Amino acid sequence: RTPSPLPKPVQNNYTLTDSSGKICFMALMATQIQVNYTRTGGKAGLAVWDVPKGTKATGSCGNDTATLQIVFDGGLTNLTVIFEATKGLGDLEAVATNSSFKASQMILEYKETKARFPNSTNNGTSQTVNKTLTAFQGSEGKSYKCNARQLVELSDDVTLSFEDVKLQPFQVKDGHFDPVEECAADKQTTPKPVHSTQPMTTVVTVPPPGPVRAPTQLNFTLRDDDDKICFMALMGLQIEVNYTTHDKKKATTRWNVPKNVNVTGECSNTTTTLTLSFDGELTVLTMTFKNQSGKGGAVNKFMVSHIDFRYTTDKSHFPDALPEELGHTILIKVDGIRAFKGELGSSYLCNKGENITLNKNVTLRATKAHVQPFGVKNGKFNEAEVCEADNDVTTLRPIIVGAVIGGIDVLMLVYYGIGRNTRRHKTTRDRHTIAVIFG
Repeated sequence: RTPSPLPKPVQNNYTLTDSSGKICFMALMATQIQVNYTRTGGKAGLAVWDVPKGTKATGSCGNDTATLQIVFDGGLTNLTVIFEATKGLGDLEAVATNSSFKASQMILEYKETKARFPNSTNNGTSQTVNKTLTAFQGSEGKSYKCNARQLVELSDDVTLSFEDVKLQPFQVKDGHFDPVEECAADKQTTPKPVHSTQPMTTVVTVPPPGPVRAPTQLNFTLRDDDDKICFMALMGLQIEVNYTTHDKKKATTRWNVPKNVNVTGECSNTTTTLTLSFDGELTVLTMTFKNQSGKGGAVNKFMVSHIDFRYTTDKSHFPDALPEELGHTILIKVDGIRAFKGELGSSYLCNKGENITLNKNVTLRATKAHVQPFGVKNGKFNEAEVCEADNDVTTLRPIIVGAVIGGIDVLMLVYYGIGRNTRRHKTTRDRHTIAVIFG
């Protein structure tokens, strides 16, 4: 079923001061925590909680590093965000010389209480998730602003959601934000409403989105700890979502994975994960490839067996959606998928592509796909196993069989005609012979 939209968190105001009492860090942000966990009996659970209104922060400021620490729930939840200032490299050509800042690390500590994690198999235990990352990137002399919802995955099961963010971790002057630098998601423009006025009536219409082109084939690669390519894929990807418009009509929106997608993931002998983040991290797609080899090599297949997909109902993709449906993050997890299935030791090739149904409203479409999740050597694809949709032999089999049968029929007719003509001539010669003897 389609997951329910998650509630919107409240915005809090955080400030830090230096040793002289002057404000050295400022932030406005709404934060939500989402944790997938396992219930007794093996069922999946989802715990969601917000940083409550009025929560204060502690931390420290410096010229190059700032630390924001948010503790709430009576100390049961502790979120730490570490910011770094980076200096430009003016002595290198083609490298930006502007100084900038970013969040480089996030640490979340929480306790699985019975109230928040009902029927959890780990009730009462404390968990810590630590991730090095890049988020909230801004330029020196400006503050960072992003009203759009941003998802930060700390692990496969833990996600932080931020929205209505405005922050300045360095060089705060007189307790005021510097001019803002907007995130990419906030810069997305939507068509201006067209106003058509009649007596006593004003109609506001939003033009529907233009047609979406076929997705461009992109190149995705992952590298192992030795910096060798361990995963290769060429494919075009498109997302298709059915939804309801503000006037209660059924509609479909489609958008493609863009060229500037952020590609991350990990390789191993048994599992490879490919994560694609785009739309300012409003859309995140993770495909998990499994090595299905059995004992003694009885089964030697690879395939996508699990997909995680998260998207936000923003105006750029859902221009005519109900206002109350905008700004929600939808989480979809699908097991038991058997997509991009191929033989180990080979690559998978399918120009016609595959349509992967994630639920009744969401479909992932892949075109011009060439994938190898295991056993990549020297950064090249192994010999390809062609999908059935591209297999010309399968397509031509009925034609070939029909042609063979037709050919046999023609040969039989020719043989019958030759045989009959031969017998007729033989009978005539026999009659002539008899006439001569008795003549």
